Parts: sequence; C-alpha cells; structure tokens
Amino acid sequence: MAWRKIPMWRTADAIYEDLDQWLTDQGAPHASVMVGNPPAFWYHTNRPAIVVPNGDASMLIETADRYGVRYVLLEPNHPAPLADLHAGEVSHPRLAVLERWPKEEAVLYGVQP
Repeated sequence: MAWRKIPMWRTADAIYEDLDQWLTDQGAPHASVMVGNPPAFWYHTNRPAIVVPNGDASMLIETADRYGVRYVLLEPNHPAPLADLHAGEVSHPRLAVLERWPKEEAVLYGVQP
C-alpha cells in the first residue's frame, strides 16, 4: 500500500522550486525563507530557510525578525495556530500576501518592517 503514496511523496516539495523561481524573478536571488521543511527547501533550491514556528502570527513575526527572514511560505502542512492565516480568514498588519499557488495550497507572505 505504501507504493501508492510514492507519486505524492515525489511532488510534495515541488512548490519549493516554484518559490525559488519566483524569488529569482523578483530580484531576490539570495533571500532566505520560512517554510515547513527547511532541509527539503535547501535540497531543491540551495537557499537558506528556517522552519515556520508552531505558534500564532505574532510568534511568526517575532521569529522572522529574529532571523532576518522577509518571506514566509505557508503550505498545507502548517502549524494549527496559523490555519486562519493560511486560509486567508485573518490578516496581520506586517504580513502581505505576495503570491498564491492554489494547486499546492500554498501562500507566500512578505514580512513588512
């Protein structure tokens, strides 16, 4: 039965390559990002990343500030306290939606100063 999951496993981190191209197109070739799976992000992009913290939007902002991260990718497998943010049901004054990938259910936020 596990063999049925192999196609999903192989494409699970495909969004990271899309994000890498988006960042390059935006003139941010060396930007670091906050993502759900930093090792996979590094593997696919050779870019530094930190993990999305298991907390609310305030903790997300605090972590981004601490590590100088200006981009946050919320993927389907996000921490539960960020579910409303991922769904677009709430907002935060320091987070701006920059891009959405509906097929991957991913949202890219820019962290405003």
